[in-house]
Amino acid sequence: MEDKKALFTDLTSEGSATVTGGNVSFNLDTYIFMLGAGVLFGNPGLTSEEIQFAWEQSFVFDQPRRSGRRRGRRRRSS
Repeated sequence: MEDKKALFTDLTSEGSATVTGGNVSFNLDTYIFMLGAGVLFGNPGLTSEEIQFAWEQSFVFDQPRRSGRRRGRRRRSS
């Protein structure tokens, strides 16, 4: 029998300080789509690796916006 790994682990307040900050969001639509596609086109049950992959791919890391003009964008003169 293979050794099972935990999908989630407890996070202490000290540990959470290292992961805070930045512009990170979670795209629930992507997560549900990937799980649904895995069930529809794959096996009837998903493995923990497939669920973990969908979870990791659903995070969106936004780049900080820079002030000033953006390349390729024209301003409208009034």
